[in-house]
Amino acid sequence: MGHHANGSQMPYGGNDDGRREEASEVRSRPTKINQQEDKSCYNKGNALLMIGRYKEALEALDQATKINPQDGKAWYDKGCALGMLGRHEDALEALDQAVKINPHGFEVWYTRAFILSLLDRGEDMLSSLRRAVSLDSRPEKHDESDSELVQSLVTSYLGHPWT
Repeated sequence: MGHHANGSQMPYGGNDDGRREEASEVRSRPTKINQQEDKSCYNKGNALLMIGRYKEALEALDQATKINPQDGKAWYDKGCALGMLGRHEDALEALDQAVKINPHGFEVWYTRAFILSLLDRGEDMLSSLRRAVSLDSRPEKHDESDSELVQSLVTSYLGHPWT
């Protein structure tokens, strides 16, 4: 081991001839790799979700959220994959994470409302649906009653009115 000027041992075994800068550069590399890996996992999961391969999508999105727990899009897509797999409580947990990261995301609140409707949690569903409507930036205005909001929610997901 090398020694500092004050006589203490240096853990990396040499003198400080520019190695601190080199060590700092090496420490920053995993962040770049993790960002690339996060983006890759997210993109893979998102693509698999779009083509209906929900279990595989979930695996990739689970990895993406482990790499970057602050990736709101990954949490949202993970919630969607879980919902499509019928794991509604788990979907709600993932969507709650997405809401914590981005409380202004219309789609997250809307999907959360849908999952809550599947869990028969009407008051929570209406609260989420109202929040979604308040954040909706589409040009048409929403001045519907709660029952009309629920009907529009279901219609948008099922492609037909709930009868």
